Amino acid sequence: MTTELDIYKKNRINEIQNIYNTNVARLYSDLANNIKNIQSTRLISQSVKQRNINNLITQYNTNVNTLKNSLTQAITTLQNFKPKQLIISNNNNNKKALLIGINYTGTQNELYGCINDVNCIKDKISKQGFTDNNVKIMTDLTSKKATQANILEEFKNLLINSQAGDFLFFLYSGHGSYTLDRNKDETNSYDEMIIGCDLQGILDDDLKSLIQTYLKADITLFALFDSCFSGSVLDLKYQYLDSLNYDKYTENPKQLETLGNVIMISGCTDNQTSTDAFINNQANGAMTWSLLEALKQKPGCSWRELIKTMRDLLKKSQYSQIPQFSSGLFVNIDATVFI
Repeated sequence: MTTELDIYKKNRINEIQNIYNTNVARLYSDLANNIKNIQSTRLISQSVKQRNINNLITQYNTNVNTLKNSLTQAITTLQNFKPKQLIISNNNNNKKALLIGINYTGTQNELYGCINDVNCIKDKISKQGFTDNNVKIMTDLTSKKATQANILEEFKNLLINSQAGDFLFFLYSGHGSYTLDRNKDETNSYDEMIIGCDLQGILDDDLKSLIQTYLKADITLFALFDSCFSGSVLDLKYQYLDSLNYDKYTENPKQLETLGNVIMISGCTDNQTSTDAFINNQANGAMTWSLLEALKQKPGCSWRELIKTMRDLLKKSQYSQIPQFSSGLFVNIDATVFI
């Protein structure tokens, strides 16, 4: 059975083989042009011309052999590649969170479960060592409101103020939307968005730009989006159990890898809405409920088991949305969940 890792390796090997072929073609073109120039020269003898041509051919063969050796080494390295095991530090000072929930109170777009999502996630991560000093909360009700500008500012601060070994937890629960793709990096021709309490949108391009600019190596960012059209809201390269592609592993070749580790669970595909639900006598986002319930039912499960359990719970509860799982670097989806 072909695994996600098999496909990842095959794709990377194809990439380096294409680079090799391009470089060899360039060397051959240069060789042909140089030989043509030598042959057209009238000021040197035929024997000198042939000697110069032979030298060019020798150098060409040397360069091609160097490229071949590099290709062979790169393929061997890829064949032996194993995804990095993500280990979360037990040091509570290394755990930082930004939790955003927006009910849009008093507007035509009012929701009811988003602030409860924040409270439920806060309770969950507090038991895992996230201290109050390291958890920033923004809602409609906090003194600093979850506006477009404030969301971008606090997300940037979360990334900037982190250091190697940190575990960052980001939650957004609120409205999502989409707009026409501006820079042609989307497979579906639309940019996904989240919406601040001032009803101003934040593009996936803007969120990815902050990650690419400020997320450092050896930092793990776990992001949870309980919002509509959120399947690719961080523009991550690797998608697992992709519901828009028959639950297959897919890659977006237009997206760059992230420097640090980014793992995202989103509430639905880019084509779906996420439900504001009333479950167990409490308003919640259906996806947030399914995540917490799945973790409760299957402690110590893998990411694959977690996503499948969430999907099963939502389906049994008559919700059509399908949570998605993606990452900025290739990860082992069968590794144990660390949230």
